[in-house]
Amino acid sequence: MNKKRIYNIFFHLHTVSGIVISCVLFILFFAGAFTMFKEEIKIWERKQPSQHISLYEMDFDKVLNLLNKEYNLSGRTINFYSLGDTNSVRVFVDHSHAAEASGEDLKTEILNLNLEDYSLKTYEKAYSYSEFLYQLHFLDHIPAIGIYIAGFVSLFFLFALLTGVYIHWDKIVKNFVLFRPMAKWKTVWTDAHTVLGTIAFPFQLIFAITGAYFCLSILILLPAYSLYDNDAEKLLQDLRPERTHAPWQEITHQQPSSINTFIKEYKDYFHDFDIQQVSVENIDGSNMAYHIVGELDPDYHFNSLGGLVVDAYRLDILEEINPSETPYKSEIQKLLVKLHFGKFGGILNKIIYTILAFITCFIILSGVMIWFTARNKKNKNPKQRNFHYQVTHIYLAICMGMLPMTALGFIWARLLPILGFEGQSIYYTSFYYAIWLLLALYFIFKKNMQYTNQGNLMLGGTFFLLVPMADIWVSYLYENTKHLEIFSLINILCFVIGISCLFAYQKVKQNQRLKLSKV
Repeated sequence: MNKKRIYNIFFHLHTVSGIVISCVLFILFFAGAFTMFKEEIKIWERKQPSQHISLYEMDFDKVLNLLNKEYNLSGRTINFYSLGDTNSVRVFVDHSHAAEASGEDLKTEILNLNLEDYSLKTYEKAYSYSEFLYQLHFLDHIPAIGIYIAGFVSLFFLFALLTGVYIHWDKIVKNFVLFRPMAKWKTVWTDAHTVLGTIAFPFQLIFAITGAYFCLSILILLPAYSLYDNDAEKLLQDLRPERTHAPWQEITHQQPSSINTFIKEYKDYFHDFDIQQVSVENIDGSNMAYHIVGELDPDYHFNSLGGLVVDAYRLDILEEINPSETPYKSEIQKLLVKLHFGKFGGILNKIIYTILAFITCFIILSGVMIWFTARNKKNKNPKQRNFHYQVTHIYLAICMGMLPMTALGFIWARLLPILGFEGQSIYYTSFYYAIWLLLALYFIFKKNMQYTNQGNLMLGGTFFLLVPMADIWVSYLYENTKHLEIFSLINILCFVIGISCLFAYQKVKQNQRLKLSKV
């Protein structure tokens, strides 16, 4: 098989795989761009103080007493997860593993704990717009199969990336600084697609690999089972030691030691150790234990997962994972999490990740436009040309509709509390998807690609500029906020996006008028 034949095969594979996944891939990256600021968005929504509250400062005994009033804790395992720089802690109450457990004891519960007043809310009542965007970015709103769709899209994206490198390899260096804005549209889209694709390639490769791993981990880890003699628990214990627990044993009537005493006694066991997870395992069981999981100061250690497991009655160490000596097989999971969610480098890295995510969205759209312009030729059958136009226009209407819709979602999130509908996922999902659908249908029925692009840029820019205004208005009139956070990170982010959209809208309009004047 000659080189030209191989090139054509890879070119068509790249084109087909890219077109098939383009719409869903755009949704994943666009929602993912805002997911980088998940904690900041939640702080902005709830007007919570932006501070890192260590689990060392938490009164665990008080929380266990509160939980014991609501649930029968015997036989359960309770996990406490730090939520970064918010004043909240995620609490996962596992179902009871005691032999006599029945009814309500067999149900699990996800709670949100406010560390300011130690109030507990169910996951549903503590739901927020940041959580909605987080779920949207891996299609969790599609029951059962959503996360697998996202996983296979990530897998096809990896395939599209590798084939794209192959077909553009000879032109990457030569055409990297070449941009011809006055050339025909196919040339413009191709130049932008190639150059921006080259810049963002390392970032996209990370997301393709980590996204496929997280969403398809069950399938990806299947070959590894054979190395562990099909022992799934042993495999997960090596990969995710913080998520494995000892099986329940018989109940005992011993009085466990205070978990606060345990935290205080082992606070400095590892130097510069930040707790990210605390677990109370097998409550009231003879093998009841306390876990702490965390890492060393991330400013000095990029990846250093470690922790302790102690007997809850005698506080003797049962197991120790030294964060300075974490084995590779345990580090890899934490490394993938950091790479995927940008949990390193502070706020600057989040901004870089967000910019690269938006660039990837543009690359996806430019790829669709290259596909369209290559087929929009006069020598093509009119029916084929119309089909290609309609497919491209539907893609654009759905994808570009996310721009104004996401901005409206921010405004809606600030209005919900004063409307009395705070903390229910249905209020976020129904509002977002209903208006997104109406926007997409409106532009689809307009049957004008330029109108779709310009309309969404104009609406998106306007709505994003309204986000800071809505925030200030709600804070001042309804929440009596003494200190208005006009220059909060989310307000600045929305302002920059809004100005960028309106600037792009003006440039597109000027370019259109310039072309019309030459006709």
